[in-house]
Formats: sequence, C-alpha cells, structure tokens
Amino acid sequence: MYLFDGIQSVDNDAGVLMFFPPVDAIQEFKVQTNSASAAFGGGAGVINVNFKSGTNQYHGTVYEFFRNSALDAKNFFDSAAAPIHPFRQNQFGGSFGGPVARGRKFFFVTYESQRVRKSLT
Repeated sequence: MYLFDGIQSVDNDAGVLMFFPPVDAIQEFKVQTNSASAAFGGGAGVINVNFKSGTNQYHGTVYEFFRNSALDAKNFFDSAAAPIHPFRQNQFGGSFGGPVARGRKFFFVTYESQRVRKSLT
C-alpha cells in the first residue's frame, strides 16, 4: 500500500500506483513491513511518503539529471562496427515554497518534466 500524506494512491481495480510524486517534493518516506497497524488497512507492507511544505522563509531548488549516448556503453547485441545509437534523456524540475501570511498560511509548488529522445536497435 502506498500512502501520500496519509492518502492511499493505488487503483484498487488494477492494483497499480496512480501518482508518481516529483523527486524534489518528497520530505521523507517510511517503509513499514510485517505488522502494520489496522490504521493502514492491513496488507504486507506500507510505504508512507510525506511531502515538503511551505515555511516562514522562502526556499527552493532547481535540478536536472541527464543521460546521453556519449556516456553509454555499446549495446551487447549491436554490431561492433556500427556507431552507438543516439540517446538523450533529461529529467528536470524545481520547487519553491514560502509564506502567504506569516505564521498562518504557506505555499509550496513543484514542477518536474522528463524528455527522452532515442532510437531503438
């Protein structure tokens, strides 16, 4: 079972995760196995994810993960004489949070995107 800030995020009909949170929005996660209490609805394991929130100070981050064919090894099944097929992957995003009304209301926003350009062998 996956819980995001206490809310279940699994499609009960298909048994698949419905929401994939941005990397930078996660403050902490806890994996509970074996004897999860009845408050979590049973099951063999529970993954609790807590998100970041706004504070009285402005804060934020920007990030990018990249991978491209210049950093990759040749595929085992490709011809040794053929060049490495082009591949570019960029995963980028950022977050920003702070006060709306000091000490009472806060905001936190996050954005993440992924661009993949590749050719298949």
